[in-house]
Amino acid sequence: MDKVINKYERFTSSEDEMQVYNARDAFLYGRTVMLKREREEGIKEGMEEGVEKGKKSEKIAIAKKFKNSGIDINIISENTGLSIEEIKNL
Repeated sequence: MDKVINKYERFTSSEDEMQVYNARDAFLYGRTVMLKREREEGIKEGMEEGVEKGKKSEKIAIAKKFKNSGIDINIISENTGLSIEEIKNL
């Protein structure tokens, strides 16, 4: 235990070593914060992308039902926001 205390005292008494330690500590903290922010942004973007895909799928399902009911393609396009080509390919 005396060895550990002696080593700790030498470490804390060296200003250069403390500056290096503090710089590394600040770098690791900054990196942790940055990674957390990137993860949060990625999750948010992923959720937004999923919502958009869901909306597109819903529009396609509605367009299919309208097309199968014999409704004019132009009317389907106006009401779903899908292009006429997309509706023809359903």
